[in-house]
Amino acid sequence: MARPTTFATCPTGAAGLLWAIVFLAIWRRPTATGLAWGLAAASLAAFVGLTTMHERYAYPALIFLLLAWPNRLAVGTWIVLSVAVTLNLVAAVPPTGGPGAWIPVSGPLGIAGSVAITAVLGATLWGLRRRAD
Repeated sequence: MARPTTFATCPTGAAGLLWAIVFLAIWRRPTATGLAWGLAAASLAAFVGLTTMHERYAYPALIFLLLAWPNRLAVGTWIVLSVAVTLNLVAAVPPTGGPGAWIPVSGPLGIAGSVAITAVLGATLWGLRRRAD
């Protein structure tokens, strides 16, 4: 018996499609740098695509992007991602007191963080697609 398509099925399919793109790109360019870019892209695909408790999915990208250094794109991507992940973490699980109120998870700042991390996913896919420097 076929299961009905639910709201949770669509993001899982989107993440699977992104993972397939990453897999094919790594297969096409099997280098250590390509693997680093691919692993970062795969973790960010999980962050962007999956819908439950996704803050943890962005952490591996911070480590895997370090393996692609000293590439300028990797350095810039890592800086943007580290700031966005830190602000996302503080907004999602705010500390008691002032800092939690400074960074609201909803509203324009939350949308800007989501756009920034999605742009970083695009940058990692671009870095994966590029040839070695």
